[in-house]
Amino acid sequence: MVAGAWGARKAYAPLDVSRILPGFLGAWALRPEICGEAPRRAALPDRTPNGFVWIAADRISTKSGPLVVAGAYVRTPETMTPRDVEAALAEKRKIVISSERERNAAEMLVELRPLRQGESHFYQLSLSDEKKTLVMEEAGRERVTLKLCE
Repeated sequence: MVAGAWGARKAYAPLDVSRILPGFLGAWALRPEICGEAPRRAALPDRTPNGFVWIAADRISTKSGPLVVAGAYVRTPETMTPRDVEAALAEKRKIVISSERERNAAEMLVELRPLRQGESHFYQLSLSDEKKTLVMEEAGRERVTLKLCE
């Protein structure tokens, strides 16, 4: 179990695979005109233009370079109670959520690491506007709102 953004009072459980869910994949930009500047090729770029983010199932490419997915989490089901968590811990049983069942989730938490190994960064990803707007939030940093490139 992992807590979400500071003060958000959200709990997340790990997915059965460390992958970004399908709804979050693609090219995202701060402004539509940036979409045209982005590279259009099959392979993910190492670096992207400022204000542009490329999201694949196993990595995110930004202006600072690629970040590899080290863990993926979704909100714990509303039916899960603190007693369920305590019981799982007492039985030394892991709580894991099915990525297939959550494939249409509009919110997730992703643990990312630079390719050159370094500290993990946790990003909260939230989709809105019929999955055409993505809000990325990292603890201690300003929230970024991106639009899906068509």
